[in-house]
Amino acid sequence: MTNNKPDFFPLRGIHHVELYVNDPWLTTNYLCVRYGFNQAGHFTQGGTSSYLITQGAIRFIVTGSVDPSSPIYRHVEEHGDSVKDIAFEVPDARRAHRRAVERGAISVISPTENDGIVRATVQTFIGNAVHHTFVQRRRNAWGFLPEFVPMESPAKSVGLRTMDHTVFNTYRGGMNLGLTHYADVYGFTNLINFSDQQIKTEYTSLMSKVMQGGNGEIKIPINEPAGETESHIDTFLKEHRGPGIQHIALATDDIVGTVAQLYQNGVEFLPIHPEYYVKVRNLFPDVRGVDIDALARHGILIDVDEKGGVLLQIFTKEIFDREMFRYGRKTLFFEIIQRLYGATGFGIRNFKTLFEVKEAVRMGTSG
Repeated sequence: MTNNKPDFFPLRGIHHVELYVNDPWLTTNYLCVRYGFNQAGHFTQGGTSSYLITQGAIRFIVTGSVDPSSPIYRHVEEHGDSVKDIAFEVPDARRAHRRAVERGAISVISPTENDGIVRATVQTFIGNAVHHTFVQRRRNAWGFLPEFVPMESPAKSVGLRTMDHTVFNTYRGGMNLGLTHYADVYGFTNLINFSDQQIKTEYTSLMSKVMQGGNGEIKIPINEPAGETESHIDTFLKEHRGPGIQHIALATDDIVGTVAQLYQNGVEFLPIHPEYYVKVRNLFPDVRGVDIDALARHGILIDVDEKGGVLLQIFTKEIFDREMFRYGRKTLFFEIIQRLYGATGFGIRNFKTLFEVKEAVRMGTSG
């Protein structure tokens, strides 16, 4: 599927991603200590608290509520700690909201303006579980959202720079619904398709389509399960109680250095069998600028595309699957990624390795 139409829905990129969680203070500290984020802002109103954490151009809002009547509280009870909003920065939030609704999106919050920041919110193709908020900056001395009080905390970056992509998991049949939604509403194009024959193990079979918009700044892969055997995609749908965001890929310019620091901070990654690197050395005997030994020491995966682009990637375990998180479930995880020499892929050769590891973890047989 291609789209050569003019950019009728201009998007400047991802403004922020908001998490709804049971304990925002605990989650904020966890992400800062383990992943090197910086506490940059705080907002409290009634029983709701939100924290802004940043690293490079990455912004997360971590929000929770103690009010049982709050939609935040109800979301966490239903879906667990998870992604609620992927916010887009736009040149005109009122126009973006009007166009989105005209083209089939369901409005959640009509445009509002506060201190020169205009915002409006719509549902995604999976409904109310995940939203898109349009953010327009007219003026704001601090440069973020006006209700947040700036905070200062020691910088402890691990080198994460930008959000590379955000991934939906949805039910069978939902993938094409998502493709149509992002194409029709936002003018996204279908960048890559992965069939169930390409992404298949003994237990997992799935299909995936990658949608791209915002002049390539926003990439949204959409996965759905395939085949007859229950896979880790089905596990996600059960744990999350429906479709949602499976993982967020965070980009770095030095993945070995970043991952080394993350290990030191206590981050847990999916284990990769040493045999993988035997295969890598045979498949890619001489990759310019890449130390395979260093990748092997840190469990980092590699893929090389047909144009010579090199993709380096590693996946954390589910970040909320911990005793400290009341609603901890096997849902959201991070991918750490580095693209070299113009790499545009998503690591198709590594999918089978990744899914076999996740299956082993799910079944309790991993080392």
